[in-house]
Order: sequence, then C-alpha cells, then structure tokens
Amino acid sequence: MERRQSPRIKIEFPIKIKLTGSSLPALRAQGVDLSEQGIRVALEDNISLPQDPILEFVPLSLPKIRTHAQLIWRQGHNYGLRFKNLGAEDSLRLKKLSGGYLSGLR
Repeated sequence: MERRQSPRIKIEFPIKIKLTGSSLPALRAQGVDLSEQGIRVALEDNISLPQDPILEFVPLSLPKIRTHAQLIWRQGHNYGLRFKNLGAEDSLRLKKLSGGYLSGLR
C-alpha cells in the first residue's frame, strides 16, 4: 500500500547530516529521492539517526539548503526524513530543482 502523500523525484547529490546537540562531525549521505515534504537519504554505515537531525545539502548549482528534519522511517541504510521549518526561499529552490514537478512547494 502506497503511503506517500506527494510525488517524488530521483536525485543524486551529497547530503550532510548534523546531529542536533552533538559536537561530532556531520555524517555524509547520498540523496535518493526528494518530495515537497522530505527526502530519502542513504548512509554507508548502518547507524541510528536521532529523531531531529539537521540536513544540509547543495542541490546541483543551487545555493545550500539547511533545514531541521524529522526521522520518519528507516529501512536498512535508507532513511526517510520529513522537512521541518523549511523556509520559503528553500522551498522555491527545491521547486526550481524539480523543474516545477513538485508543484505543491510554495
């Protein structure tokens, strides 16, 4: 049964995941797909992410996007993260990245 609430586009760019309240270096992940509500990332290592990481990524030639996220699901090395407090500018950047495909972004 499909649980997705919005369309996704396939992506391939690096993602940095900062652990909230930690002085550890950012984790490196690979973006897998993107929707107006969140992103799926793949990590090389099988680790436990906290419920509220901070994502930082540079989608192609667009400026860097930094946002808080919420861990929604995990399956093996794949993690589904929902954007929290994504600003209007970053929403427009993601819409531009998708070529308008993610039309729900404002």
